[in-house]
Amino acid sequence: MGSLFLPFGLPANLGLGEIPKDKKLRVALVGLGRYATRLAEGIAVSQHCEVAGIVTGTPSKIPIW
Repeated sequence: MGSLFLPFGLPANLGLGEIPKDKKLRVALVGLGRYATRLAEGIAVSQHCEVAGIVTGTPSKIPIW
């Protein structure tokens, strides 16, 4: 499993402008196991991110999330 980390300053460094202060990074969690649960807990208290979607192969997990 791989991951990608993009610091908030990256768009400005690329000349794409500043990220608006009222915008949040929308994140989709893929695979709803232990790791996704920890990520969701951190995102829930974040001022800069929100969970925008989930991807799971287990339909019974959907109502829980």
